[in-house]
Amino acid sequence: MKAAAWLSLALLAGCDSDPDLQPESDLSLRWKVDWDTTGVATTGDGWEVTNGRGVTFHVTRGYLVTYGLQLRPCETTTSTASRILDWLRPVPLAWAGHSGLNDQSFVYGEVEPLMPLTAGFERELLLPDDASYCSIHYLVARADTNLDASAATVPMDRVTLHLDGWWSSPTTDGQQQLAIHTELNTGSYIDLVRPISTAAGGNETVVVTRQLAAFFDDLDPAALSDARLAQALLLNIAAAATVTQTGR
Repeated sequence: MKAAAWLSLALLAGCDSDPDLQPESDLSLRWKVDWDTTGVATTGDGWEVTNGRGVTFHVTRGYLVTYGLQLRPCETTTSTASRILDWLRPVPLAWAGHSGLNDQSFVYGEVEPLMPLTAGFERELLLPDDASYCSIHYLVARADTNLDASAATVPMDRVTLHLDGWWSSPTTDGQQQLAIHTELNTGSYIDLVRPISTAAGGNETVVVTRQLAAFFDDLDPAALSDARLAQALLLNIAAAATVTQTGR
């Protein structure tokens, strides 16, 4: 995975194309966003995870805003300065904000309920441009008018993550309240298994899988402020996202 840390705050969505004008060689792209629930135990009122520190997190209500997904073009050149910066940034996280790339592969995501947990979502589009792509941008960011948050039972406008529940650990007395409601943004750049070229047309499915248990990896809420805990939760889920592909 290639590291990337800076993104502009402007998100330029791709332009719609008239399907009647599409050439036969258009690439049909399907985005699929899934959850892997390995290590997660369901309960009568939610789900819970115990991390490597022995801290148990129990979620009774939650929403995560997957703001969008986008293919990133292959780099034609790599400067010495760029290689040095990549070496200094070993974690492939895309910090707060949007991609700034004006590319028709971009799709808006959803305000995803975490309890009850949904199966994810799918998006489909056509890519008429003659371009090659080597990675994706998975963006977790606060909801706005581009996303429908009407089904949420808490206000999600300008909010990225909401969690309700409790946590406990061997060093604390009983259950402690878990209450996260944050506007922080994050995301990750993830290399594709193989490059995607739109020139040859055909069909391509890109599956982004998030590890639900990864939210709470290596976290001790007793040692973190609410803001630092919220930041760590978002960084964890973005860093653990993986990509698989199927196609021609």
